[in-house]
Amino acid sequence: MSIPAQTTGVGVAAKIGVDSAAVTLSLTGTTTHQITPNIQDVAGTVQAGTALTLSAVANASGSTSVYTGTITGGGSNAFAGFVFVVAGFTTGANNGTFVCTASSTTTLTLDNAAGVAETHAATATSEDSLPLKFLSYNTGVATVSATGLITAVAKGQANIEVSYPTFSNSVGNVVSSGNVMNGAPLIKIFKLITVQVNP
Repeated sequence: MSIPAQTTGVGVAAKIGVDSAAVTLSLTGTTTHQITPNIQDVAGTVQAGTALTLSAVANASGSTSVYTGTITGGGSNAFAGFVFVVAGFTTGANNGTFVCTASSTTTLTLDNAAGVAETHAATATSEDSLPLKFLSYNTGVATVSATGLITAVAKGQANIEVSYPTFSNSVGNVVSSGNVMNGAPLIKIFKLITVQVNP
């Protein structure tokens, strides 16, 4: 079964970028490697999980506050439903963890009922792209931790998958039982890393 290399939930066709798609480890030398993945659009621009630059926030209106800045990938409400951590404003009520209710390329509308008008450099970082899922297809050769640390176990070759999202999509489609990626979301983005472990 073929898994498509783009996703819903990021808002654009996307891929996972890693520092290296081929890692060589040793049982006696370098025994570990930390994967440093990110989510990118097809042009290679880093997407969700990257700190977006904010420049201002307006007074709260009802239960939300509108934050202004450079919202890469936010067009057409692409970030609606994402959770953002806002930091850097001098007024404490403007900082915190909020759910996004709407987005454009210049604004994030967040569920902050206490927003106070302020112009200041700040950031909004989506929590929704992290943690990515890490999976080793041959744990007898190399294991991978929940944070992406690959550890050599024995001589041989293993594949490590980095994937997003880590949940089934809204219609509940999952890869059928018996497939090597049993229980993984049908629509997801992923990157395979080949790990060679030498003596």
